[in-house]
Amino acid sequence: MQDEPYMMMKENAAFLTGNDRFEGYLADILRLIAARLRFDYEICLSTDGSYGEQNAHGHWNGVIGELARGVSEHRARHLYASHSVRKSGHKNARNLRRL
Repeated sequence: MQDEPYMMMKENAAFLTGNDRFEGYLADILRLIAARLRFDYEICLSTDGSYGEQNAHGHWNGVIGELARGVSEHRARHLYASHSVRKSGHKNARNLRRL
């Protein structure tokens, strides 16, 4: 989801690939955290460009809807894995606590 100044497509994004297409506060923070904790990630925009709203039938759109439908399940798994590492006492747990 693009939300200036947090996450934006670079002007030359058409000539770039992957995470290099993005800039902004969140893109910078993700790069720093990934470098420090040594993990890979992929920035993906929601298909409808929204954070998520619940309709009258209780269904969500946006990022929340993608997570609920399993479209972005792999992204949620990475977040859960980070949480599990923190609780497990793994060698990277100390680094996660500093964030």
